[in-house]
Amino acid sequence: MNILYVNHYAGSLSLGMEFRPYYLAREWVKAGHRVRIIGASFSHLRVKQPMVSKDFEIQRIDGIEYQWVKTCSYGHNGVARAISMFQFCGKLLWHAEEIAEEFCPDVVIGSSTYTFDTYPCQRIRNFSNKLKKSSKSDDKALNNRKASPHCLYIHENHDIWPLTLTSIGGMNPRHPFCLLNEAGLKSALKQADEVVCVLPFAYEYFKEFGFTDMKRFHHIPNGVALEDWEHPETLPEEHKKIFVKLQGKFVVLYVGGHALSNRLELLIEVAEKLRDHKEIAFVLVGNGVEKDKLMSIAAEKDCSNVYFLPAVNKKAVPTLLSYGSVLYVGAEASPITQYGAGLNKVYDYMMASKPVLYAVSSPNQEVADAGCGWVSPSDDAELIYENILQATELSCEELRVIGNRGREWVLNNCEYKALANKFISLICGK
Repeated sequence: MNILYVNHYAGSLSLGMEFRPYYLAREWVKAGHRVRIIGASFSHLRVKQPMVSKDFEIQRIDGIEYQWVKTCSYGHNGVARAISMFQFCGKLLWHAEEIAEEFCPDVVIGSSTYTFDTYPCQRIRNFSNKLKKSSKSDDKALNNRKASPHCLYIHENHDIWPLTLTSIGGMNPRHPFCLLNEAGLKSALKQADEVVCVLPFAYEYFKEFGFTDMKRFHHIPNGVALEDWEHPETLPEEHKKIFVKLQGKFVVLYVGGHALSNRLELLIEVAEKLRDHKEIAFVLVGNGVEKDKLMSIAAEKDCSNVYFLPAVNKKAVPTLLSYGSVLYVGAEASPITQYGAGLNKVYDYMMASKPVLYAVSSPNQEVADAGCGWVSPSDDAELIYENILQATELSCEELRVIGNRGREWVLNNCEYKALANKFISLICGK
């Protein structure tokens, strides 16, 4: 089967986030499918960008074909980022027939944050179906392989736009960019053969846009790749020195982006309340637009128990997480979280066999389901404070038992091989 996965921000282990396209594609390749990921040459999520010399250049990473659409670079959210979106979608629209003819996809998975990438995905699907019906398709698509008689289109939602734009970005719902994403979502929900979302209750939002066919909705969460935990990399010396210094202390560890949505200012507020507990330390690892501000806040509050470290390579994350006594994840309460939360780091935390401090107000509570930590609302600093004190009273063995519950749960529910097979089942069921 030929699987075309369109994701503007797609990354890999060597490039950095985002990882979901890579992990799913890697499993499909192992199963004998041909997979091509189409992504933009620049993404603000990546640690490094691919070296691209020409438009639609194809590179191979771990058996996966990556085809890069050249787009402009940008700093943060703003006009330049929007321009890169229009460049990406515009070029795909223009070259849709060429892509369909050259790759002969059996399924097109449209998987980006914004919604108007649905139009080039639909166009590629439509051209592919025309080619499959023609004698030209008989020569190309059916040559030396068992091809599907139809090309399917799967719309995959990571985030809920335009709601994210209005509730978190503060954009007016009547802003042209919001209206464009609203139109894109309506079109995707109508035209897609199947709709996949990492948020389990997103269908409630989709109903507002005329989506009523629940048989087409599928919750496929983010997950973990078992082999990435078998031979993890060591930590950089800077990180090793801090953890040697903190040896014997109870370490509350956070790993990930430093943005408003991660509620790290709340964690610093808790750290301030625990300054007199010299046996407790807080370590925040990662980068992001809020990091300098957070460091200033910690300094102003005289939080000498808070340590900031830069991000590490994805392959070193298992090693890093092993140094935490408990692992913190927070998310800003917003209209979006009423439809669920699908935070990548939660699954990594659980895989690390460490207890989790889960400060997220959402209807899905994996940490509670697994019994692998403490759950609190997004903004309840007092309850997080109490949960940390409760955790410090437990023995190492008791903490280990709690953490192991999380690992068992995530392996049973969110291993990427199983998630990739769910996609294949959707395709083959048609």
